[in-house]
Amino acid sequence: MSVVTLRLVEQSNEDVQQGADAYLEERVRLAMWRLDSLAASIVGAEDARPAEELFTKDYRDVVQSQSVTTVPVTGIYSNAPSYTNVYWGVNLQQKEPQVQSPQVYQEEFLLGNSVDPSANKLYSKKLEKLNEILAAPVGNAKSGSVSNLDLACMSSHVLSFPAALAKDSLVQVEVLAQKDDNDFSLSSLNKQAPSKKKNSKVVGYKNDPEVQQKISKAEKNKRQKAVARYADNVSNYSQWNANPLEVKDAKTLNARDSTPEMTAFTPVWLDDELVLVRRVRVLGSEKLQGIWLKKQEITKQLLDEVSDLFPTAKLEPYLDQVSENTAENVMLKLPFILIPQESTLSSVAVNLRDVIDGPIGLAWLGVGFALAAGFFTLRGVIKMSERRTAFVSSVTHELRTPLTTFRLYSDMLSSGLVKEPATKQKYLETLRTESERLTHLVENVLAYSRIERGGAAVKKSEDLSLGALLERVSERLEIRAKEADMELQVQVTEFDSERKLKLNTTAIEQILFNLVDNAAKYACDGGKVILLIAEFQKNNLRIAVCDQGCGVSRRERGRLFKPFHKTAEQAASTKPGVGLGLALCRRLARAMKGDLFYEKVEQGACFVLKVPAELK
Repeated sequence: MSVVTLRLVEQSNEDVQQGADAYLEERVRLAMWRLDSLAASIVGAEDARPAEELFTKDYRDVVQSQSVTTVPVTGIYSNAPSYTNVYWGVNLQQKEPQVQSPQVYQEEFLLGNSVDPSANKLYSKKLEKLNEILAAPVGNAKSGSVSNLDLACMSSHVLSFPAALAKDSLVQVEVLAQKDDNDFSLSSLNKQAPSKKKNSKVVGYKNDPEVQQKISKAEKNKRQKAVARYADNVSNYSQWNANPLEVKDAKTLNARDSTPEMTAFTPVWLDDELVLVRRVRVLGSEKLQGIWLKKQEITKQLLDEVSDLFPTAKLEPYLDQVSENTAENVMLKLPFILIPQESTLSSVAVNLRDVIDGPIGLAWLGVGFALAAGFFTLRGVIKMSERRTAFVSSVTHELRTPLTTFRLYSDMLSSGLVKEPATKQKYLETLRTESERLTHLVENVLAYSRIERGGAAVKKSEDLSLGALLERVSERLEIRAKEADMELQVQVTEFDSERKLKLNTTAIEQILFNLVDNAAKYACDGGKVILLIAEFQKNNLRIAVCDQGCGVSRRERGRLFKPFHKTAEQAASTKPGVGLGLALCRRLARAMKGDLFYEKVEQGACFVLKVPAELK
């Protein structure tokens, strides 16, 4: 019997651990999408910056074949992005190239043009420091023939100058809808699972480390395509909008000869400093342009983007920038690797002590009683493990649905691919609806988690009338009912409406919203009215929320208030949600020394909230 018990505990631990690992992998994949999206926007903004904005005086002399006595103050002098140290450039045509910056000017020139020279001093110091970094040998070696500047030049040759393209060559919207060969959608995984008869086998297959690894690789391929598509569009846009330079003997040149060509920026680590480099070519002259980035500022912005997923995460430099077969947590646009620094949820696993402290401990006193008690106890342990694992899977599904919509529509809107105002408004309305759905789900999960941890579930009570309470919550409830093409009708007598009471209005509002939300989701098409009936019974406030739908079957009534009873398959095939709303509502009601229960009616479903109210 002890062998069987130990084996079941180990299996439960494995199932819970796999579910926790799968949840961690899902958050890593989401974090990498966010990080690469932000990094692509940062690098893309610099790719779109005109080459002539970074020209220094020495290079203007070369490409314009004339002496440039004054250099206009560029926008990056006073409005440089917060993540940059200094912009710089090197004329590769010079025998002894010198690093200069378009942000450094003669102080007399700045004063003569009424420009504050304080930033000029700062940029000059940064340029001196940059010269030391670029002159140093690679890896801070004591001796060596390859300097950091040589490494930057070699890195800039990774990308070639783009060929001339027609303006209709932007990536079309249809590309976003193309599917990969590997389909890892929820329905596809259900078909691939060994058996769909038992939920534990299906969930176990989805949470299998090998399956999760395949999903992560497929997600990385999608990220690579999305980042490449964005970079190509930015590069094409910059190429089409480049303007010819004003040069001597312009009559002998065509516009293409005098139009700067430039590669996209390539990131490269120079010891412990991160720079972006690109080549610029015009009139046969070639220049290396670069940006010395603030590593700490870049890292802070990136980590802030995923702080809700991984509060203690780190980003470390990824130095193997040549290998294509990188890990799934390596960024594609900037050479960083994400270190979640988070232990998995193994602490929730079932251990042997939990089992022995239960009825199984008494089983050793009598064979017959022990077998019966052990059977029911172990079955409960297995079901608890399945529910925990199913909850992780169903929450993952519920989160992916709105997040996928966010990713698709935001990509289309930000890329300017949607032109029609009506279509834009429709997409924005969809994003708003999905955000409200996601907010409602997260609020319920967090509220239930606080109660489970023994946190303060009931906040300070308020003094107000019943009518004022209903007026406060009715607007939000009516909006939710209208979204389901239903009508909310509030019934309360004038006498009860004016009675003063003292209770927790925040908890009452959350309970009523969950009840109206359930009625809007599960009432049949025949029921278009949701009734909210409020009245006093002695010193208790009684609020009933009833619909005229199909009601609740006798089989379902027994588990209405059980948390997390909806599996991933049910979440995919039924209404949105993870089966937590009613359980949360009952916990909140009982925290206020009241109760929430189902009341049988002739038609539809009716839930009654009954809480003691301190009358004034």
